[in-house]
Formats: sequence, structure tokens, C-alpha cells
Amino acid sequence: MSTIHVTSCIHAPVERIFNLSRSTSLHKAVLRSYKKGTLESRGEGLMNVGDKISFRLSYLGRQRELVTKIDVMEDPKMFVSTLVRGSFRNLRHEHHFKPIENGTLLIDLLEYEPAYGAAGKWADGLLIRSFLKKYLEAKNRLIKQYAEGEKWKVILPEKK
Repeated sequence: MSTIHVTSCIHAPVERIFNLSRSTSLHKAVLRSYKKGTLESRGEGLMNVGDKISFRLSYLGRQRELVTKIDVMEDPKMFVSTLVRGSFRNLRHEHHFKPIENGTLLIDLLEYEPAYGAAGKWADGLLIRSFLKKYLEAKNRLIKQYAEGEKWKVILPEKK
């Protein structure tokens, strides 16, 4: 099992970061800017427990689909998505949100095991790990950009 850990400090309230991290619009924007795939979900808005998200990614010269499901959510502390189907034997992504004095720590813990045995382990060392880490870093940069400015207001629904 491989693990990727990415931590970002964002100068915005924990609730905003938590909700931006669940935004289908934001994830679609990350994939568009990264030019590596598309995302399909039940619709626009915030993902919740039980929601399935389909990522179509291009890596290792092929188009691949990865379907995850949000299994656990503790608003605004964390949520966990796990693999339903795709090019991995296992995948578990924990999203943690810790309020700090000047904002929020966004912590991604991604544990995964590539499929295809020895060939999958070779590809992990060569490409997969780097691809996944860069994607998480790009996602967190975009969350930071939206959260610390005014763009978050376009994506997040207004509280009633």
C-alpha cells in the first residue's frame, strides 16, 4: 500500500475549506486546469455521504475511469472517499480539516494499491505516485485561491 500525504495552510475558515473540498464545480475546475480528465457526479453542488463521483483520467497513455464514493463525513472535520471501481486494487482518500489561529490546515491522506501486480508497482514508482501527488497539490492550490479571495462565493451556496 502506498501513501501520499499533502498538507496545505489556507487563510480562511474551516467551514469554507470543508465545503470547497466537497464542491463538484471546484473538482471539475481542477481537472480542466490540469488537462487530465473530467468528473461526473449526481449534479452541481456539494458532495455528501453516499455520493459517487466518476473521474475520467488520462495517464499512462490511456483513458481510465475511477469511481469513488463518500463513505464517512464529519462536518467540518473530515470526509473519506473510497474506491468503488477503477485501475487500483484499493484506494482510500481521507480529507481532514483542522482550524488554526490564522485559518485552516487542509490535510490529504491518500492510501492506494495499484492493480496489475508487479507492473502496477513499477508504474506507481515511475508515474502514478507523482501524478496523484501533483493532482492533490493542484486541487489544494485552487481551493486556497478560491478560499482566500472572493471566488468561493461563486461556487458555494448561500446559507439560508
